[in-house]
Amino acid sequence: MQNPPAHPTCRLAALVTLLLLSAMTPPAHAAASAAPPPKKAPAPAKPNQHVLHYVTINKRRYLYLREIAAFYGFHYQYHRMDKNVTLTSPQKEKIVFTFQSQLFTIKGITASLSYPVQRYRDDLMLETTDFQEFLDPIVRTAIIPRRTIRSVMIDPGHGGTDQGATAAKGKVEEKALNLQIATRIGNLLRQRGYIVHYTRTKDTAVTLPARSAAAAKLKPDLFISVHCNSHADPKINGIELFIANPAGVPSYGTTTIGKDCPSVKFNTTNALWAFLMQSSLINATKATDRGVKRKQFAVVRETPTPAMLIEFGFLSNAAERKKLQDAKYQAKLAAAVADGVDSIAKLLQPPSKAPPARGTPAARAPARRPPGNIPLPPKPPASPASRKP
Repeated sequence: MQNPPAHPTCRLAALVTLLLLSAMTPPAHAAASAAPPPKKAPAPAKPNQHVLHYVTINKRRYLYLREIAAFYGFHYQYHRMDKNVTLTSPQKEKIVFTFQSQLFTIKGITASLSYPVQRYRDDLMLETTDFQEFLDPIVRTAIIPRRTIRSVMIDPGHGGTDQGATAAKGKVEEKALNLQIATRIGNLLRQRGYIVHYTRTKDTAVTLPARSAAAAKLKPDLFISVHCNSHADPKINGIELFIANPAGVPSYGTTTIGKDCPSVKFNTTNALWAFLMQSSLINATKATDRGVKRKQFAVVRETPTPAMLIEFGFLSNAAERKKLQDAKYQAKLAAAVADGVDSIAKLLQPPSKAPPARGTPAARAPARRPPGNIPLPPKPPASPASRKP
């Protein structure tokens, strides 16, 4: 799949949406960049009371990263010289944001926000949709609706007359590598007990609408589109992963605003799954981490289930092309993808509804921990409120 030149969510669980959005009141001031400074800082929140305030910057609502840190129970550190903020969990896991950048890292994995981090007075700010639809589902996995993952659809990109990217004077075609990798992923998932569907199993052309239509018909629990990348710069290499961006915010690398489409009801699930999958792939291969990105490619945009498109490497990079053609490396990629599927399946598995045995108290299901034991915050936040002058 041809990639642009390299450079630098719908709803949360009902409770979080109610608390974070429905009680919002419009700010009493104009855009934050033009607003006069507040006359008096708001009173600090009482213990166990987590209030997220917002200000409006460029017609978008932004939240204070220091308040987000307090909400999660994380340590907040503002590195003014480096213009970045680090949120550190009690387990010393870090989330790093940089002023005027859309890139952030969480537990060492790179991801791209819809809007750059902004500054208001002496605070760095995170846009509300990026918090609700991207960061929060990764940190607080318990907010995502539980669902059983039994079936996966694998979509080998391109095929037939559509070669995809090519390299080595046309001797290496993306469509063939996509099918090889997809087949390995499917075989391994079947060995692990999943039902596997394919959009193609041979060198045949399949239109983008037909791929999404197949998912709509067969109703898999997850959808993975398999691709290899290419770039004009042969030095560019690494793995990147795409999920659909939320409606109303721009797609990665463009000013195109996301549509309201079948994929958006799975924004939070996609965010968590993408983080888990990219973590699995980078940890397994040690490839360059090009990050989790959100863009409404047709095949993920129109697929009515959690969906992602993975670019496994660059055919335009000789060393990476050689690896992508190697059976052992393909097997490593397939195992990493299967592990990524296992990870989301385990996290989202509904609690058992079996009644307790006679004479034993009903056990409470433990709160699901986010990846790496990042702790859940003590309580949901109170209603966000605008900073008033």
